[in-house]
Amino acid sequence: TKLVERAQKILSNLMSAWVEKFYNRCFPRLFSYASQDFMTALVGLISIRVIKGGDKICREGEPGNFGFYLHTGRAVAQRGKANIIRLSSDKRSWHSWWGMLEVCGTCVEQTCTVIAEMDCVIWVLQSKHSEELRLTFPRECNLFDKISARHLQLLTPHMDAMRSIAMFADCGKDFLEMLNSEFSQRICGRDEVIFRESEVGDEMFVLALGKCKVLRSGNDHPVSRLHPGSVFGGQAVLGISQTRKETVMADTVSDVRALSRKALLRVLEKFPEEEERILSIVEAHSQSRKAASMALEQASASEGGFSQDFTRMLVDNMFEQPFMVNQAILTQGTPGTHLVVLVHGIVEIEANGMVVATVTAPGIFGERGLLVTGSRSGATVRCTTVAECMMLPVDGPSTPVIRQLYEADMKKMELMLQKKMRSTVQTLSSEGQELPAQQPTSFLKNCDPSFLTRMAQHLEKQVFLPGQTLLEEGSDAGFSLLIQQGTASIEKGGRIVGRIGAGEFIGESVALGF
Repeated sequence: TKLVERAQKILSNLMSAWVEKFYNRCFPRLFSYASQDFMTALVGLISIRVIKGGDKICREGEPGNFGFYLHTGRAVAQRGKANIIRLSSDKRSWHSWWGMLEVCGTCVEQTCTVIAEMDCVIWVLQSKHSEELRLTFPRECNLFDKISARHLQLLTPHMDAMRSIAMFADCGKDFLEMLNSEFSQRICGRDEVIFRESEVGDEMFVLALGKCKVLRSGNDHPVSRLHPGSVFGGQAVLGISQTRKETVMADTVSDVRALSRKALLRVLEKFPEEEERILSIVEAHSQSRKAASMALEQASASEGGFSQDFTRMLVDNMFEQPFMVNQAILTQGTPGTHLVVLVHGIVEIEANGMVVATVTAPGIFGERGLLVTGSRSGATVRCTTVAECMMLPVDGPSTPVIRQLYEADMKKMELMLQKKMRSTVQTLSSEGQELPAQQPTSFLKNCDPSFLTRMAQHLEKQVFLPGQTLLEEGSDAGFSLLIQQGTASIEKGGRIVGRIGAGEFIGESVALGF
């Protein structure tokens, strides 16, 4: 065995040296029209392996950190017991490649086991080297994405991509099967827009495979990222709001499934017993919108109250955003980017390094940014508990319309801000005043703020109804939960051993990789 391995290694080294020198005689047909610079760069990054007939080139479920080009020989890609495709250098150009879904970032694990049917020579490309190539040769690397899309089409019938959707997790089996059949598949290319901010739509989407990014207010920097199993656009299919609050764009070749409101209603007609549960879900998802409306009404009461149209316009263009303990929602001296309505949680207001107030939801901050373009925050708003906010981007497409149509309401907001500023100045100028007591905080209190910000970007809101299981003992959940509001009981061996509430983490060991 050692002698065979040594011979294979020597042969691989010899072939690598030959390919590096004479690649123009053996380059893949996929890149027949690629530039010489690209081919030189590709050959410099690949490694060559000799695979014995019957050996496995890769195994399903292993880390997906490489793909390969079959230079000579034949191999078969299998998922479970099903043959997906036979690979051969004699066939069409894309039939010689495998692992591009992994190399291009759509999958993090190998989707198939690939077995050499005879002695094979393969060119191996690592994921990190593919990223280097894409920076310099994006046009040529788009061919890898095209192969990924073809492989995705081949794999779709053999993959259970539609995992349990948390929104409908406790619904009946027959209902879920019919619901899943109503989803339509959409294979999105890299940087393809799934929907745009301020568009009107009635579809919900599930990311089956791939990665997507969420953008707001025309900013190219993602506010969050979506991964397989993520649900987005849920408010549209539930009839809560049809106006999209963000732009969602594919970060890699992605398998996206869509469910229209019409299709959901069609399924509910066949299963009327599920309608009450769906109405409960709608009510739960609407809580933040209702809380934001109430907060705006209460805050403006001293000035005669905002008009209903103005309040509705603000709330319809807001999005939900969670914040962690010790994370700053607004920072003094930085440009004001959002009008913020605190709907759950507790925050401290800091001015010039001094805590001047503690606010328990509901509360409103960042008015200055909406009133005056380019203005800066007058204070820092920092969470002392896990907080949930409704956020209105002050540079969003709705802002000019709001300012133009609702001048009277904007004037009331300006008077509210002036009163708040006078109160802050009075607090700062008073001597010997006791500071508000610190609220209890979780183990996240001492985490780095940048870590908290990145962590908050990956949180997804899920609603659990009374009696629904959050995590099941002994199951491989693959995720952890942070309770935003409500309480839950902890059971061990069928006995209740404790209770947890807002701000508590469940499944920390999963999050930490243990």
